[in-house]
Amino acid sequence: MHRHHFYFGLVFLVFCGVAVFSVTEGGLYPVAVVNGGFIMARDFDKMAQSAEFFYSRALDTYNKGKVEGEQSENLRREVEKATLDKLIERKLIAVELKSRLAERAEVSVDKKLLTVENQNLEGAARDLYGLSIADFREMVLRPEAEREVLRDIFRSENVSFESWLEAAKSGASTIVLLRGI
Repeated sequence: MHRHHFYFGLVFLVFCGVAVFSVTEGGLYPVAVVNGGFIMARDFDKMAQSAEFFYSRALDTYNKGKVEGEQSENLRREVEKATLDKLIERKLIAVELKSRLAERAEVSVDKKLLTVENQNLEGAARDLYGLSIADFREMVLRPEAEREVLRDIFRSENVSFESWLEAAKSGASTIVLLRGI
């Protein structure tokens, strides 16, 4: 009888270990909470890596040197802060757009995307950001299209998009779960 409990306990511990490993390695945990909505680690990590890739390419092109040591750590920290700020903005914009347009939001965003997608962006996405075209579409093009659709709505209402965004950011309930940011 005790042997069955031991094996059951061992199987349960292994299962829990695999689950925790899968969640952390897959980025399936929040790094921030914005008005009750989560910003997941996998999105944060992918966007931060893309931004770091972009900045390293820019430094290679214009600086002709490597950033090392404390300077590199400071750059990484600044990229992470900017990435989190951008993801918070995206979350606020997406929620506002959905509340204003409901199911029409997706259609409006898709129309905006069509104007950009006819251009050959695959090489630029790969070379500048280190992203596939599908990731580039979801991480860069779609959020920018959402921003533009919402900007158009505010423009038609004679409201400043930038003022709204600042007010939304300062009024948002934001909890950051990352250290050092």
